[in-house]
Amino acid sequence: MNRILFFMMLVVTVTGLLAACSGGQPAEPVSFDVEMSEYTYTPSTLQAKVGQEITINVSNSGVLEHELMIGREVEYQDGKPNGFKVDMFTAAGVEPEISGGIASSQSSDEHMHANPGVMVTVPTSETGSIKFVVNKDMVGEWEMGCFSQEGVHYTAGMIGKFIVTP
Repeated sequence: MNRILFFMMLVVTVTGLLAACSGGQPAEPVSFDVEMSEYTYTPSTLQAKVGQEITINVSNSGVLEHELMIGREVEYQDGKPNGFKVDMFTAAGVEPEISGGIASSQSSDEHMHANPGVMVTVPTSETGSIKFVVNKDMVGEWEMGCFSQEGVHYTAGMIGKFIVTP
């Protein structure tokens, strides 16, 4: 009888360990509400995990139009910050769902950046969102930035972090 009980407890323990090691259930969806104003993102740091469905809701409470781009290595044009050399979405092969504001999966003529990438531009008192699933190619620390007015917003400190963990 004791052997049967011991064997059953062993099976339950091993099964639990295997389930934990296999990754278990997919990560829960996460929604972030980011307020944009002169010259800041609030909150300025967002954290996500591989496998999570992320929605970044942006609202512009400022008096100027603002944008949100996520990437690495700031690109300069005529000595002014003008986008990222590496766009997070392009690098990861992800096409996010963008809505509201002035939705754009590439820089437009009005918002031409040195290296076009995914962005959402939000006029005063409007909102927008970016929805996507985080993948393994996004792991690491990325920068959020607004490059409006020929990089003035970025230079003034409109930057943040997007951190992805495995």
